Amino acid sequence: MGLGDPPAVDVLERWLALDPSITFKIDVSMAWHHELVEQLARLGPAVATIDFKALYSGDWINNDYPTTLYGSIGATLPHALLEDARITPETLDAFDEDALGRLAWDYPITAPADVPGLPGATATFAKLIPGAINIKPSRFGSLEDLLGTIALCDQHGIPCYSGGQFELGYGRTQVQAIASLCFPDGPNDCAPV
Repeated sequence: MGLGDPPAVDVLERWLALDPSITFKIDVSMAWHHELVEQLARLGPAVATIDFKALYSGDWINNDYPTTLYGSIGATLPHALLEDARITPETLDAFDEDALGRLAWDYPITAPADVPGLPGATATFAKLIPGAINIKPSRFGSLEDLLGTIALCDQHGIPCYSGGQFELGYGRTQVQAIASLCFPDGPNDCAPV
């Protein structure tokens, strides 16, 4: 989730004190600044994914981050996947080559044709081959699309993971089963409680 308002890394540090093997998927907010990003960098690989949520739109979200924040996060957090960044000429220029290789997508992925950068892709938000894909089973219209996307990513060496949804009941069991069978070593946050 996020780091609060105002954002602070102390909650992450408390979790790491309990279990140093924990990794985090953290949502960016408009209150983030370079000093906060530097504090996150001190946590090293514990910061596994930074979720920009920049592909969502609507009154419920404010995700028009300055280009300098993209550059700061990309350069300062070298272990983190950069999920759902807004892809514009300005943000592409802000990311170095390493950061471009860590771009990950979540929101627009609902079928194999949505995986950008691959033959037959209809995705229009980027021509870059992703560094990873966040697989959310509830977003796929069919089991064929779900497993076809996972197989396509595997065929092209694109790591998958599952995170950021809070299904309950049968949905939770399904997302856990897919993650444990298909990408158990990914930065999944859907493990049993």
